[in-house]
Amino acid sequence: MGIAETCPKHRDGRKALELAKQACELSGWKQAYCLDTVAAAHAESGAFEAAVRWESKAIDLADDETEKDDYRKRLKLYEVKQPYRETNP
Repeated sequence: MGIAETCPKHRDGRKALELAKQACELSGWKQAYCLDTVAAAHAESGAFEAAVRWESKAIDLADDETEKDDYRKRLKLYEVKQPYRETNP
């Protein structure tokens, strides 16, 4: 996740989406973590349908089961129209 969409002091969904899309373009739209970031940025901007769509694609691309579980948790948030919020341990 990038700081622009999950850090409470720096949330800017529009800027996060712009940067996340650039990362996806550089990776050929084939890196799950980039799609996950696009989903988080959409959710931060209130575009929850897009967030659900991109998070689902991230789940499909993820290789690691732990990663998929994290993405599934975020997907549940977006389905109930809540943005992802990274918390400190």
